[in-house]
Amino acid sequence: MLGILQQDGVNWWAVALGSLQLDPARLPQPLRPGTPIGVVTPNGSAVSGLAAGTRVVAGGLDHQLAAIGAELAEVRPDLCISLGTVLAAVACDAARVPAPGVCCLPGRSADETFRLAFDRRGGGLLESYRTHFAPHLAVADLDRLASDVPADAGGVELVWPPDASSPGGLAFRNRSPQHGHGHAVRAILNASATALAEVSARVLHGRRPQLAAAVGGGASSALWCGILAERLGCPVLPARCTEAAARGAALLAAAAGRQPVTP
Repeated sequence: MLGILQQDGVNWWAVALGSLQLDPARLPQPLRPGTPIGVVTPNGSAVSGLAAGTRVVAGGLDHQLAAIGAELAEVRPDLCISLGTVLAAVACDAARVPAPGVCCLPGRSADETFRLAFDRRGGGLLESYRTHFAPHLAVADLDRLASDVPADAGGVELVWPPDASSPGGLAFRNRSPQHGHGHAVRAILNASATALAEVSARVLHGRRPQLAAAVGGGASSALWCGILAERLGCPVLPARCTEAAARGAALLAAAAGRQPVTP
């Protein structure tokens, strides 16, 4: 994500380090996710509380681990969507093709690359709306209200980019006194679907997905997943594990457990 990793191999990119005047000796050794590193030492045990001898395995970015936990590379959904504070889309295949606004993350092997793109039109907007306009309601309440309004939110649209002069940066077009919280929330979810189409096109190189897995707190919203599915033109299904990032880390550790490690 810093632009200093060489994509053809998991090494630091000397040109970028030179341009930024970074000494590679001060950086850790980059490793692929799931690479066995060693074991917890007695000193490490005293600091962490983990038992000495416990294996230490290289992890990865949270969205990447969630994609692994959602079985992106196993059951082959085309896309993993993170519906957390921000909106993120992750694709995985063998292609290492740089593109504007896309982070290429090394996979567990040389023929696996994760491509990641973000957008701020995620769950953070819903929480901001609740905080500034409906603090007496829970997010689940807002979700139910949004389910009762038309798909076009009665013509209400979220202004994007954010309006700094509005509370929480949230402003809406075509909103009148007859429009309630449900219309505003539906407008936010519609804007999120537009954003997802944009980031998905980047990580999939314009290809339409056939199946998407959703992770994060927003994956529990049938309404949100349904709106995203309609916009993408494919099913959007919640991952079978609600803690997909933790499951992804566990899968890396399990795989590393079958590899030799030198204490």
